[in-house]
Amino acid sequence: MQQYRFVAVAQDNLAMDIARGSGEYVTTMAYLEGCPTEVHDSFTKMVQHNFNIIFPQPESDPETILIKLEEKIAADPLLAAQCRGIS
Repeated sequence: MQQYRFVAVAQDNLAMDIARGSGEYVTTMAYLEGCPTEVHDSFTKMVQHNFNIIFPQPESDPETILIKLEEKIAADPLLAAQCRGIS
């Protein structure tokens, strides 16, 4: 639920941070996905690499963004093992 609220409020800033490959919004998203600090760099690289999948359209709704994000986390062996989304 926190992830949804965060994406709904910060979607544009989150998209900019992901495209840039750094920033407080992408770091916060990693935290909300339950990723420990030691895998934040891997998380950031993964979301940057998959930007067009996670944000398929400029005005994607938060639910679509989260579904795509969580699919990509699940497909990454390191992140799937380390990240435990918080509610």
